[in-house]
Amino acid sequence: MAGKRNDPSAPYDRPIITERHGPIKILCTLETVDHVRLRDGTRESVLVLRFQFNPAKPHRRIICADISLKFSSREPIQTTLKVLGFSFDGRYAVLTTCQAETTTRGGDLNANVGQFGLGLGSSVKWEKTAVRNTTDQTPLSGSRIGNDFGKGVGVEWAFCENGTTKTGIPSTLNVAVRLQRSNDCDFQCELEIKTKADCRTWLRNLFVPSPKDDPVLFHPRQSERDVDEEVDISAWGNVTWHTTIKNPIKKVRMSHNPLA
Repeated sequence: MAGKRNDPSAPYDRPIITERHGPIKILCTLETVDHVRLRDGTRESVLVLRFQFNPAKPHRRIICADISLKFSSREPIQTTLKVLGFSFDGRYAVLTTCQAETTTRGGDLNANVGQFGLGLGSSVKWEKTAVRNTTDQTPLSGSRIGNDFGKGVGVEWAFCENGTTKTGIPSTLNVAVRLQRSNDCDFQCELEIKTKADCRTWLRNLFVPSPKDDPVLFHPRQSERDVDEEVDISAWGNVTWHTTIKNPIKKVRMSHNPLA
C-alpha cells in the first residue's frame, strides 16, 4: 500500500497522516489544527493528533512503539519553529498491575548424634518460603527533539506493553503539540512510527516495506485568529486501553401494518 499523499487541490491539513494495514492496523489522524496570534504579537499553532493501534486478528499485539514528529519550514522565507509544550512530557505509568511472587528454597540438613563418638547420621528436609508483592506497568514517555543548535523542533513518544500481562500497548493515544512560530509562513510536519510486534506479526511483515508518507503541510495565514491568551493543551492528552460496550443486544419493537 502506498503512503499518503497531499491532495493538489487541498494540500493543507491532511486529515489522515498515515495508515498501515495488516495483522495490526496503525492509523494516525489530524484531529484539530489551531493557528493563533496573541495580543503581544506572538504566533502559535496547536496540533491535536490521534494514534490508533488495532489488531485485526486475535493474539496479535504491538510490544513497543516509538513515535516522532519533526517540524520545519517549507518556504524560502523561513519561519523559526519552537516546541513550547506537548502532552505526556516526561515519564508516565499506564495500567499498573500488582502481583504476588512466591519463592521457595529448600534442602537437606544433616545431623550427627551419638554416644562415645559414635555418629548416627540423619537428614532433615527444610523449606523457606518468601512472598513479595511486585508491580509492573505500561511505561509512556515523551521528550523534545532538538536540532543542531539546541532548539526543540520536534517531539517523540515511546511506550511498551506491561511486561507482566503482555497484552500489547494501548489502542488509542491522543496527543497535543503547541508550537511557536516567528511568522505566518507555511510549515510542515514529518511523522515516523516504529513498532516492535509479537513474533507472528513480525514474521508476516518482515518483507513488507513501510509506506513513505508526504509531510503534512500547514498554511497558518489562511486561518490564523487573534486570541487574548495562549491555548491550553492540558486536556487533550489521553490514553485509552480498550473500549468495552455494555449491553450490546438491543430490542427493537416493530409495528405491524395489516394493510401492508
